[in-house]
Amino acid sequence: MLTKLAAHYVPIGLSVFLGMLLVTGCGPGAPEGRFEDHTADADRYAQRIKDLVINEMTSAKAETDDEAVYEHARTVVLELEFYERQPVGEHGAIYAELLEGAEQLVEHLETGGSPDQARAMMDELIATAEQLPGEVVLFDEPDGD
Repeated sequence: MLTKLAAHYVPIGLSVFLGMLLVTGCGPGAPEGRFEDHTADADRYAQRIKDLVINEMTSAKAETDDEAVYEHARTVVLELEFYERQPVGEHGAIYAELLEGAEQLVEHLETGGSPDQARAMMDELIATAEQLPGEVVLFDEPDGD
């Protein structure tokens, strides 16, 4: 008796399961026009880098812990190390300047350089990033400056 039930319900269950897979995984993609590929959009990349640099440097300037300042600077270096593989458009020279400045800041922090000089270097990075297109939205407004 159990074998007859299993023989009857297993194919039904399997059919339902395969039908669900077909509906959820193998159907047509998103309607046309919903997804836009921005991987080759130089202005979007510029906006992302501008946001990143200004937010990281603004946050770093508000930090009192040297290690936290270092981590903010390293984040910028890590993001910009491979900028040449991104859609740089006409902003390549700015990315090169940002990378060089961020690397110098990291080196300055690693060697225990003066906080005033580090702050000036962060200000330079912010000024350079402001040359990129787009408006910046600060992630967190630092208390005081």
